[in-house]
Amino acid sequence: GDTALKVFSPAQAALLDGQTSRILPLRNILSKLNGSQQIYVFDNDFFQNVSAKELAPIPDWLRMSNAKAFLTLGGPRSGTQFHAHGPAFLLLAAGKKRWYLHRPGHFPNASVAALHRAMTVFESKVLPNMKSPPLQCVQSAGDAIFVPDGWSHATINVEA
Repeated sequence: GDTALKVFSPAQAALLDGQTSRILPLRNILSKLNGSQQIYVFDNDFFQNVSAKELAPIPDWLRMSNAKAFLTLGGPRSGTQFHAHGPAFLLLAAGKKRWYLHRPGHFPNASVAALHRAMTVFESKVLPNMKSPPLQCVQSAGDAIFVPDGWSHATINVEA
């Protein structure tokens, strides 16, 4: 309830690496997740807390040396725009999440034009008109996905 998490909009997540994030109590975040706001939590400090490690343990088979653990949390239709980073395993604890992935070097201009908008705009306005759409998959609770180094990817919560 009183645990504080970093919260920001999908555009901030993609473009600003959370630099304009706000720190809010978990209780406040959970009360707004089913509202009309597209709140998205991306907190790279969450798992430094001992009680958080107990609450959401990372399975041994997903542990990587020198890897960082991040918590992401969002309501229905929230997500994060296209971005890329090093290789990562991502485990979904609850709900369903749609993934969009571009191979390294295959990031269409149509995707770039929508980076400052919510993923719902990408899905409704950009994706239907793309000549070379990204790869897609749906991740369900308990599934882990591996995103290779340099693959740009975006997500949207299908179910919270």
